[in-house]
Amino acid sequence: IDDAVETDVDAVVHAGDLFHDRQPELRDILGTIRALRRLREADIPFLAVVGNHESTRGGQWLDLFADLDLGERLGSDPRVVGDTAFYGLDHVPESRRGDLEYDFEPHDADHAALVSHGLFTPFAHANWETETVLDRSNVAFDALLLGDNHAPGVETVDGTWVTYCGSTERASAAEEEPRGYNLVTFGDAVDIRRRTLETR
Repeated sequence: IDDAVETDVDAVVHAGDLFHDRQPELRDILGTIRALRRLREADIPFLAVVGNHESTRGGQWLDLFADLDLGERLGSDPRVVGDTAFYGLDHVPESRRGDLEYDFEPHDADHAALVSHGLFTPFAHANWETETVLDRSNVAFDALLLGDNHAPGVETVDGTWVTYCGSTERASAAEEEPRGYNLVTFGDAVDIRRRTLETR
């Protein structure tokens, strides 16, 4: 958020698992509210989807932040920022993915990105076919911005950029590589640059 405000980005996009625990402590929720307020004061929208760690029966933390006007939950309707339409696909259990239609509302922006949460091909531990998403979607995406895999990576699938930014914090001692985020620019081409963060 410090970097986002300092460089005046058009939006901050979060691809799920804002919290590592399904029931975060009150201090973590309050800290998140303070952080998201900084983005709102800088007029930078916070766009996000729900990850598998956040799935609950009664509701989502993201809905609370949306009710507080601190964030927006992406879905099948385009959220246009500049010349890019952002769509969201929350985490869907593998057993329910066969029922997905990948039907999105049309847009008239120059570019489109799908933000989703899951383990997509061609990355490690994948159980969700990126090709299926691209083939069955009624929107042509320039990029898929993904969460769930804690390791960063960038690939192309059928001419579409597919990227994980990785986690911004270490979730286990095995995660020795630097943590960070991606700075994504949409223009004549999609430009994805990795930025590292100082962590604990």
